[in-house]
Amino acid sequence: MNESDLPTTKECLVNNVTFVAEIDINIMEIYFPIITVIKNTIIKCNSIYENAQCNKAICSILLDRAMSVELLIRILERRMKRMKKDSKMKLTIIILLNLKIF
Repeated sequence: MNESDLPTTKECLVNNVTFVAEIDINIMEIYFPIITVIKNTIIKCNSIYENAQCNKAICSILLDRAMSVELLIRILERRMKRMKKDSKMKLTIIILLNLKIF
């Protein structure tokens, strides 16, 4: 074997770098889709979090409104009961007046 048959240091270095580059490219081809999926997942998680924060504020407002309506319903129920009592009282008075008991 001749010394000229042996690859030079430069050729060995180029071959090694090419080999490593091919391995890196093969690895990147595998990981780029995974990285893209992870990136998209993180973006969706951030969007869900932001929507949840917005929904939390909206739900708080709606809950306040619902509590206000509940209070209003209770007040109206009391008024209706009072009006029923008053109307029964008025009806009783009218009946008694018609009977001239008063």
